[in-house]
Amino acid sequence: MANIIALTGMMGSGKSSVAAELVKFFPNWKLVELDFEIEKNQQLTINEIFAQKGEAYFRNVESALLADFLTVENTIISLGGGAFLSEKNRKVLEKEAFTVYLAANAETIYNRIKNDSSRPLLKSDDVLNRIAEILDMRKPVYELADSTVITDDKNINEIVYEVLEKYQQWKLNCRM
Repeated sequence: MANIIALTGMMGSGKSSVAAELVKFFPNWKLVELDFEIEKNQQLTINEIFAQKGEAYFRNVESALLADFLTVENTIISLGGGAFLSEKNRKVLEKEAFTVYLAANAETIYNRIKNDSSRPLLKSDDVLNRIAEILDMRKPVYELADSTVITDDKNINEIVYEVLEKYQQWKLNCRM
């Protein structure tokens, strides 16, 4: 089992922020922001990829790049909000990484992302309701992760320490 931690959850759940703080505890580890890597690879923004090539194309690129990054030892990966929904991705992640679902309720997510227009799945007149709908659909899949950390009403340090604690426990259990 590789030393890889993959963070999943809805947009606005804190994946990027937690990953950036988490990597500070592992000085020799690489931080991978999967959505950023997709944009770099495609030389387009996520919105542009969705608009020009469609979600299916985006998901194929996402899966291919994820598979590549899962071969890199000592990595923290911040997954895009939809990456973990793919059964193919989950199977590879299950084999190669410790996965953590950063859970947040719809109101928390809304408050974190309400001013961010770069979210293609949130094009809606009622963004809070749209977030709740997406969360209801995705939550059962996100809960398939190795561990869950609830991020509502917690600061970044509390979340990071909880992830670290769960990772250490998971490593111990893998050795048994």
